Amino acid sequence: EEKTLRRVMLTTPPSNDQALAQDGPQRAVQGFVVAHRKFPTPSQLQNYAKGNGSPLKYSEVAPALRDYRAACLNVAKGTEVTVADAFEVDVTGKMKAWSIENDKWTLDIWVEEKRFSYKSMAGKEVALSVSDS
Repeated sequence: EEKTLRRVMLTTPPSNDQALAQDGPQRAVQGFVVAHRKFPTPSQLQNYAKGNGSPLKYSEVAPALRDYRAACLNVAKGTEVTVADAFEVDVTGKMKAWSIENDKWTLDIWVEEKRFSYKSMAGKEVALSVSDS
């Protein structure tokens, strides 16, 4: 069954001790995510990094966000996530697969024995957050 994807919450949050961040810009993303429990916008990331004494060049921001998000989604494969559709209806299930191409997200979520394919709408950013656990 296909549904529109609006937001995703990882129920197994990344922590500072996980080796997901590969470089300084990705470590800034990781620091923001751990502190705020959500993924930053590009301007939020730049302000956060500058406030922590490690300003980022504009050209570093998008790759750092993309690569760290991919690392977190890869770690989340096979774990429970909570997704919301366009009507803000939450569903919790196991994420079996994900892809992002040209800013269009696709997530395969399994609830018991039923598969749901969540796809983002063109031009709509998917909100990605992490639970407090």
